Amino acid sequence: GTYTLVVIPQDAATGSAEITLADGLTGTLPTDGTTENVSSIVPAQNAYFTFSATAGDNLGLALTGLTLTPSSQSSAVIHIFRPSGYQLAYQYCSPTTMPGCAVALPNVPETGNYLVRVDSPAGVTMAFEMTLSQDVTGTLSLGTPLGVSLTLPGEEAALTFTATAGQSVALSMSSITTTPTGKAMTMRLFLPNGSELGLGAGATSTTQTTVNLTNLSAGAYTVVVVPQDAATGSVQMEIQ
Repeated sequence: GTYTLVVIPQDAATGSAEITLADGLTGTLPTDGTTENVSSIVPAQNAYFTFSATAGDNLGLALTGLTLTPSSQSSAVIHIFRPSGYQLAYQYCSPTTMPGCAVALPNVPETGNYLVRVDSPAGVTMAFEMTLSQDVTGTLSLGTPLGVSLTLPGEEAALTFTATAGQSVALSMSSITTTPTGKAMTMRLFLPNGSELGLGAGATSTTQTTVNLTNLSAGAYTVVVVPQDAATGSVQMEIQ
């Protein structure tokens, strides 16, 4: 239909203004790690992307190389919405966070088309790259180290292991290297029923760390390894 825009000066003032109507920036994100380049045309122009996922998918979303003009503005905001319309996650992203911001999307809850909206601050144009990738997968076996390489911004690893009732294990990561250097990696643990078990501060490290898991229930567990700030890198995982 036809919309009407009413422009109202504050406090009965007089004046002039320039009004610009522009389409929102739109695109489709493949899950193969292809980078989409985004550059807004007018200030405060938001970006809208869709991607298709199946319930249970493990995905990583990264926004890198963010620039805001004027640079005095602090951050853009990433929102991810489910196919049903409910918000799944959000994150503020600053141009000073290098190389960028990552949003982990483990075990997505619905099958269908998801929406990613990136909100620009008022009066600001923005440019960035956006990458969506499937998690690197693997299986952890007791006493056998597993090397994992994460080469895409926002890429994560989803590693599974099977426990017996009452079993206790030590889950460790070591030989952590990242680009840029010095970024941390974090382990997240998902139970056989799909819920997440908080591992605390000990699950994050720039070098190596071990988390003890006691009295486990029987079933398949998933360890998700997440690099900080959309960094890339490698890590060695082991369960004992």
